[in-house]
Amino acid sequence: MNAKIQEDENVENTVSNLKNKFPMLSFEKQIFIDVFEKDALVIMAKGHNYNNIVANLLWVHKDPGNLVLVINSNDNEEKYFTEKNQLTPVPTLGNERERSYLEGGIHFVSTRILVVDLLKNRVPISHITGIVVLRAHTVLESCQEAFALRLYRQKNKTGFIKAFSNSPISFTFGYHQVEKVMRALFVTELFLWPRFHGNIIRNLKSRQAQAEELHIPLTTNMSYIQTCLLDIMNYTVKQLKSINRSLDMKEITTENCITKKFHKILQSQLDCVWHQLSTRTKEYIQDLKILRSMIINLIHDDAVSLYALVSKYRTPEYAQINSGWILLESAEQLFKYAKARVFNKKNEFDPEPSPKWKYLSDLLSQEIPDEVNKKKDSNLSNTKILILCQDNRTCSQLNHFLTMGANRYLLYTAFKREIPINAVATKYEDIKNTVPVETKDKTDKKSDTKEGKSTDEGTRLDDSKYEELNTEESRTNYLLTLTQSSAHCSKDNATVNESLFEPISQVMVVPSYQDGKTDEYFQLTNEEEVQPTDSRKAGQNQSKEKPLVIVDMREFRSDLPSLLHKRGINIEPVTIAIGDYILTPDICVERKSISDLIGSLNSGRLYTQCTQMCRNYSRPILLIEFDQNKPFNLQGHFVVSTDISGADIQQKLQLLTIHFPRLKLVWSPSPYATAELFYELKQGRNNPNIAEAIALSGENTADDMNYERYNILVHDFVQKLPGVTSKNINRIMNKGISLDHLITLTKEELSDVVENKNEAETLYSILHVKARPMDAKEEKFGKKKFTGKLYRSKK
Repeated sequence: MNAKIQEDENVENTVSNLKNKFPMLSFEKQIFIDVFEKDALVIMAKGHNYNNIVANLLWVHKDPGNLVLVINSNDNEEKYFTEKNQLTPVPTLGNERERSYLEGGIHFVSTRILVVDLLKNRVPISHITGIVVLRAHTVLESCQEAFALRLYRQKNKTGFIKAFSNSPISFTFGYHQVEKVMRALFVTELFLWPRFHGNIIRNLKSRQAQAEELHIPLTTNMSYIQTCLLDIMNYTVKQLKSINRSLDMKEITTENCITKKFHKILQSQLDCVWHQLSTRTKEYIQDLKILRSMIINLIHDDAVSLYALVSKYRTPEYAQINSGWILLESAEQLFKYAKARVFNKKNEFDPEPSPKWKYLSDLLSQEIPDEVNKKKDSNLSNTKILILCQDNRTCSQLNHFLTMGANRYLLYTAFKREIPINAVATKYEDIKNTVPVETKDKTDKKSDTKEGKSTDEGTRLDDSKYEELNTEESRTNYLLTLTQSSAHCSKDNATVNESLFEPISQVMVVPSYQDGKTDEYFQLTNEEEVQPTDSRKAGQNQSKEKPLVIVDMREFRSDLPSLLHKRGINIEPVTIAIGDYILTPDICVERKSISDLIGSLNSGRLYTQCTQMCRNYSRPILLIEFDQNKPFNLQGHFVVSTDISGADIQQKLQLLTIHFPRLKLVWSPSPYATAELFYELKQGRNNPNIAEAIALSGENTADDMNYERYNILVHDFVQKLPGVTSKNINRIMNKGISLDHLITLTKEELSDVVENKNEAETLYSILHVKARPMDAKEEKFGKKKFTGKLYRSKK
């Protein structure tokens, strides 16, 4: 009893010491106390972040005597907490990371790198103080985060695990999703903090905001365009259902086509039969997606951007591949009204501004200043206004509007979108020659416009940068939201939040051993290992050596290594050039997903890989693994394209088996089935020799660290370029600064890097020769570019 009282006093002292570090509201202090005492999963309502709670939790453990790891954070979160607690980034090289772990402190590390470090014993697991998991709703049984936590809990029974999530809706999908996530996190406590929680209501009631809704009507032309798009969508949906009467398409309606969940509805209705659908059906589905994008752009984009989008589909090439909607009368009206929003009756460039811009301009230049001036204790210069946008695109659009003015921004957009302009209206004469020379996503300079209101707004707001703001540091007087679905001012939030947290808070059974702090959990979850006998040795048992599989470093982006480890198989991460998994001294497996298989067959890379496997292993296996959520079919998914058909793939696979008689093809419906297959193949067989596998690949263990230095996506992209082989890939990655730098190299400089003249010429050719369509004529292909074009590709 006295120990409990002493522990509570220590927690209270810790909270009081934090008062001047990162201030917290009273309900945040309560959450901090709850999670500080116990290993738990904290689920907060959308709109309430856990930044201050996590920042204080990390600050408490910021000591060289502690080793705390933070996983599953995004770039913004890592940057935020690193700056808050003045942390040093984790080194890139493996040996430097090992030294950094031994020095203690707080480390933000990617899960893939952490898993490799745990398997290679670079992390002193027994000395880890604890692990903090952010965005816990993304943690699943087979993912890398669950793998890292399992490795940690197997060898450390005393360290803490604290998980946070502010997406309650993610826990409402699936069957017993909360229990699954808690089991993967090794926690037994669950703390729910919805917006209707008593402590939160008491805290926020004192600063209750006054909400006013402004309903912005569409312009006449916008209403006509919306009607045309809905008519075309209605026609497309009817045609889609008429040619697929045997399928259940009751959820595919015109109303659902314009909702956010449209893609999920398509997947749930058509995923399992996609490979059986006709080409016509796929064209209708593709057209529905295009029409949906148009109707969304009508609301959120400006008139010039919508006209550029619509014009892209009014071409003879698109007319040949679409389902026929472009020939409808509604489509003709759509093109007519889209153009009318940009060009006047004299065919002069005179676009109509977005209706929301005028309302925003009036609020910023008239209503808010008038209201501030009426208050005696308020000053306009000290008034802060936060404009809340639904996405980065809208944020960038308003940034340009406020800093450039409506007319200048619309003309700028026309140049950017390559819209041909023969004449401009009178009000554009003064600014047509002053449009910036370069296209910029963010305008940092002030724009001298003659538009009164817009100029004043831009002068006040041009120095603002669009970034995630901390509510404690940036106290806003006015909050402007441009969507009705905002979590800040929706009238139905209480009902929505209650409906979200109700299924989460239902009765559930959590075993006491689920925290993994006893061996009972792993004894029950691991399957019983079978000890086979060798009949040639009169039934004598073989050595009880734990099964081991050598796994290529690049395979740790998949779920299979985690599932293999869960079955009691030791994983040895090594960079190997031959195969992806080495099960025994004579069994080598090359794993291919459907997309990888198609790409490797087309490029001929699979032939080279099979040649290497057959030369070095007596039992080479090509494992073709399907996505468990998609149909069992050898074809691309949800793409209307010119990909090779399933019959072509089968023919190429037949040729592959003819060339390599010893090559075994294995078909697996999911990673779980693959893990079970590997487990059975390991029974009664010796473990592979790591040194021999490295010697065959021509690599050494130092390359493991080199691979971790590289950007994974860039490494894989460069590896697929013609002229790049397993022998010169490391030289290119080491000597090349970036992809941009690689393109600037001359043929002679590439030869010095690659150290092979023929391969250098091949690589130089693919980087510099401009690809042309097969039916292109000698004259320049495509439309003549406008002389005032402003374009720079986004990085």
